[in-house]
Amino acid sequence: MHCFYINEPNNAKLYTHNLERLIVYADALNALIDIPEYVRARSLEITDWEVASRYDYSFSVRIDILKKTYHELAAWYSRIKQSGASR
Repeated sequence: MHCFYINEPNNAKLYTHNLERLIVYADALNALIDIPEYVRARSLEITDWEVASRYDYSFSVRIDILKKTYHELAAWYSRIKQSGASR
């Protein structure tokens, strides 16, 4: 994972879809956020899917990887929901 200098006055730069940047920021704050290792290891790849799928009509992802990621994210969401965290 790349290291970023964290200087985010008023959290202005946190309005991003870049998972790696958000994870680095949370880690720099020592935030107690349960981020699965699967998501940490694939943060750039997952971010690329979100971005590329909007603009690149030839974009593709192997279905087995997409299913695995979906199951990991669904399990993570369930843990968050069970912990009582909500919007």
